[in-house]
Formats: sequence, C-alpha cells, structure tokens
Amino acid sequence: MSIAEQMGRILQRTAISTNIKERLDFSCALFGPDGRLVSNAPHIPVHLGAMQDGVQYQMWAIDINEGDCILSNHPYAGGVHLPVYSQVTAFLTLPGEFTSCSRTHNLHGNLADLRALVAANQKGIHLVQELISRSATYDFEGTSPMVINKLNAPRAISKSVIIHSLRCMVGYDIPLNQGCLAPIHLQIPKWSILDPDYQISGRPQEPLCSFSTGGDGVLRKILF
Repeated sequence: MSIAEQMGRILQRTAISTNIKERLDFSCALFGPDGRLVSNAPHIPVHLGAMQDGVQYQMWAIDINEGDCILSNHPYAGGVHLPVYSQVTAFLTLPGEFTSCSRTHNLHGNLADLRALVAANQKGIHLVQELISRSATYDFEGTSPMVINKLNAPRAISKSVIIHSLRCMVGYDIPLNQGCLAPIHLQIPKWSILDPDYQISGRPQEPLCSFSTGGDGVLRKILF
C-alpha cells in the first residue's frame, strides 16, 4: 500500500492538469503476474474496483513485455467511462489510472499528464524491486565461546529472538511464520554461546535424551 501511495504522490507532483493536481482524480495500484490486485492506495473506489479487469484484459489481448506501457480507455477493457485512461506498465504489472487526459483540452497538458503517469509507474517498479531485494544480516561475530554451564543458548533461541525483534520493528501485525526470516542472513559463530556443542553442559557425561509416548501411552526415554 505504501508503494501505491508513493506512486500517487509522484503522479500528483509531476502532472499539470487540475484534475490530477487539485481534484486528485486518479488511482494507483499494484498487480501480480496473473493480473490480480495485490495492493492499492486509498484513491478512487470505482477506479480500483475496475482496474483488475483492465489489467487482465490487456494481458489477454496484448503480448506485453517487461517495460511496455499500455494506455487504454476502452469500456470493454476494464474502463469505467471514456475520459478515464488506464496505463499498465509491465513489471509484476503496475497500473495507474486517472481521469484527466481528455478533460484538459490541451495537447501539451495531455502529454504531460501521460508522462507523469509513466513516471508514477516507474517509481512503483523501482520500489517493488527494492522491496524484493531488501535483506538484512544479523552478525554475531565476536560472541563469547560456549561455556561449561547453563549460560549457553541453542541456535533456535537466537532465531526466535530475531523473529520477535523483527516483528516489533516492522510496526505492523504480520504473521508469525518462516517468511519473517526469508530475507535475513544469520551469522552465528560455531561453538559460541549462541550455537554451542550440545554435549557441553555442567555434567558432560550424561547423554542427550528425549522423552516420547507410544500408542500405548507409556512414557519412554530416548538416548542419542
């Protein structure tokens, strides 16, 4: 949603028509490779509801390649009425839609607004690429070596803490799943207190064990 909102701000700043700059009669959104709506800015509802059909029609009717910019106002191609122009830029398909081109009655103004629409879509492409490639590294280099007491923490605990800290920093209610760590590079020194040898403990002679219950409900001790 933030990317779509930034697309809208670029469009508003670079266009010259009153319809776009003052009336804010435009909409921007992001669409997936199947043409379905992914996210949109809080713009014009009638635009946003129809844009998916417009994007999917262009994908069906035209062999779109990355970087192509398709302009349409056809009512059978997802248009809402003739003064509404939709432009689709191919990259995970990013469209922007607005209602100003045919209302300026000025060729220079129309072309300027179209260039603004292209600029808005290019901004969306750049932000999506940046979002996809974004990653972070948690580097625990220099962590103390493992010790023969109960201060060691297994690697799983470090990953759990990282997931929790990320969800706190994001500031949004995101799902707690492995996707949280997908763009994260984790570097934990082997045999440190954050990735110790499981045999290190206060009584190293004891084998590692676990407990399990079988179908008969009997608790059994399993040695490793």
